[in-house]
Amino acid sequence: MTGVLSPVALVRGVALVLAALATSVGAALLSPVLPDLAVLVVVATALLSGPRTGVAVGLAAGWLLDLVPPGAVHLGTGALLYAGAGLLAGRGRREGPAPLAWLLLVLAASAAVPLAGPLLEGLLGGSALDWGGLALRWALTVALGVVVVPVLVAGQRALARRGLA
Repeated sequence: MTGVLSPVALVRGVALVLAALATSVGAALLSPVLPDLAVLVVVATALLSGPRTGVAVGLAAGWLLDLVPPGAVHLGTGALLYAGAGLLAGRGRREGPAPLAWLLLVLAASAAVPLAGPLLEGLLGGSALDWGGLALRWALTVALGVVVVPVLVAGQRALARRGLA
């Protein structure tokens, strides 16, 4: 099956595109203080498949977010930050069921990585930072991730068990 995209990879890709679109469009139209859905897909994939796949999916998520309007001021920064989040989450991979406290720790650390971009831009660029908005976005992402990430992991595992990986 060389050259053919596996169903698990296809589902990951569709979930990633939908999460990136929802994150970008939601931030542009509704409020910049929404949970980061793209990082949840990255974390779920990395926890299941390890750091290499986490970095690859993180790069894809970051590129999508860099290119989807409103996009990034500096192209590529999102790709690097989300790749870092994928690497960090992948390093937190555990065989078998992981305790909720471990999931919270991995989610909290991984969700903070993409926020380093706006934080550094604000600090180095001299622009005003919305500390409350960044903290609220991080907290909402972690809170939603506790529910969503286990569902995404279970769905990917179910596809893999059916031999669709």
